[in-house]
Amino acid sequence: MGWYDAHGQGERLLDEVSTAMARIADTPELYRTVHGSVRRAPLRVFPYFLWFVIDEPSATVQILALTHHRRDPDTVRSRLE
Repeated sequence: MGWYDAHGQGERLLDEVSTAMARIADTPELYRTVHGSVRRAPLRVFPYFLWFVIDEPSATVQILALTHHRRDPDTVRSRLE
């Protein structure tokens, strides 16, 4: 976040993450599974993904990670196991 803050974009990034989290909360099934039960939602403005799972019994969503879209997906998946 430091880079975005230094360039006046920190608040915009936080707003975008909040917006993405709201979209996920409203329609989590919209996003396909990418590893087991883990799903991935892209941010619309910034080059990041939110990784999450749906907890069916409690009908909640758990955010697992926020990663840059160029991050090796295998590295991210290994951390989610």
